[in-house]
Amino acid sequence: MLEFLNKNATELDIYLVCAREEDQDNINYHIFSILPNTLVPEEILDANNWKENSKEWKLKANVGFEASIVKQMSNQLWYSIPLTFPYLEQLAVVKISKSEIGSTILEILKALDKKE
Repeated sequence: MLEFLNKNATELDIYLVCAREEDQDNINYHIFSILPNTLVPEEILDANNWKENSKEWKLKANVGFEASIVKQMSNQLWYSIPLTFPYLEQLAVVKISKSEIGSTILEILKALDKKE
């Protein structure tokens, strides 16, 4: 798994990360970019820096974010990155009014009803 992470980090140009923030009236999606090698530092590639339990492998090393490899999810890598992480570059914020959430799906469903 660690070899895959290393290979992946060298082959990709950039990761796009989306963070959701909710206030009383809106949902804001913050879109960030981050370089892959920033999310796969040397500490992540050292098997001694991971602790295994029945559900996951959890990164023990302090790299500025948390990471785990979740067994029940086909060994997917999950990150918890603080918004203050210095290597995140904010690209945009998409603001959606809570009153508009789901309006597009209703339009799609109505259009499907008309086709039958």
